Amino acid sequence: MLAAQFVLPALAASIIRHQLGRDGVVKRVHVSAFPAVELLWGHADTVQIHLEKLDTSVDRATELASQAHRVDDAQVTIDTLHEGPLTVHHVRARLHHAQLSVSAALATKDLQHALPPQLTMNARRGSAGHLVVRTTADILGAQVGIDAVVSAQDGALVASPTLPLLGNLLTFTLFSDPRIAIESIRTTPRSDGYHVTLAARVPRG
Repeated sequence: MLAAQFVLPALAASIIRHQLGRDGVVKRVHVSAFPAVELLWGHADTVQIHLEKLDTSVDRATELASQAHRVDDAQVTIDTLHEGPLTVHHVRARLHHAQLSVSAALATKDLQHALPPQLTMNARRGSAGHLVVRTTADILGAQVGIDAVVSAQDGALVASPTLPLLGNLLTFTLFSDPRIAIESIRTTPRSDGYHVTLAARVPRG
């Protein structure tokens, strides 16, 4: 049993490192469990992961978060995250029991790079810290700008244009997945962009 207490966490860390290494550069993985035999049933007390970079998709990231529901306290640090055309820096994620918190730095230039060339977008903090996004499009030579509030509704992340009477009718979903229930999103302006924080709940399976 004493040998298992050392061997099993190291083995679990090696498996995680191998899985994440397919999509990124892993700098550190630490796994702890007491008794360590719990790892055989997929349960761990703590998991700490530090990645230099990670190339993933929203669906893949959601899958990884949902798989971590058997960990009491999972902490992940990603220096640079690439999700499709979007690049995000200094990602900090913590899953404590079923509560997920994520923070990240989003540079204005990276946000613009992810958009079609005919669109420009600026984000700012609105009332109660809500994320307000202004999208500007060139329509027949005229610049048309529309503000939209990004918020959490019924576990999903939605955008609602700030148009009188019509805003609620034009609300569209940015993210929705039964594996993660979004509770809030907030943003703080930075000199080079924005700091975004997100809170969510990961139902235990």
